[in-house]
Amino acid sequence: MPSSWLPPWCASYTEVSPSLTGLKVWVRAALPPGKHKKTGERQLELYDRRRYFCSTGQMLPQFPTTVENRQAEVEALIAAEFPRKTHTQAPAFPLRRGYAP
Repeated sequence: MPSSWLPPWCASYTEVSPSLTGLKVWVRAALPPGKHKKTGERQLELYDRRRYFCSTGQMLPQFPTTVENRQAEVEALIAAEFPRKTHTQAPAFPLRRGYAP
């Protein structure tokens, strides 16, 4: 997987995943509550606790060997990749058979 699509703020420890099909970027940041997993063509998973995963040690040389603080950058990534769902507001009164009481 080419690393050319990674934004510059990802400048932190980065290695090839065990499957050799993805990258793992390690940063220091806290995540807001909720799930942070995206499937599809561009898969993305974010975790900050309660996960075990394999490390390959196959570092990408263009990235630092240190884990960097990236709180603001992770918050921007979450806002872009996991936008809040908008819900339509329920009516103030219940409807019966399509008519208001």
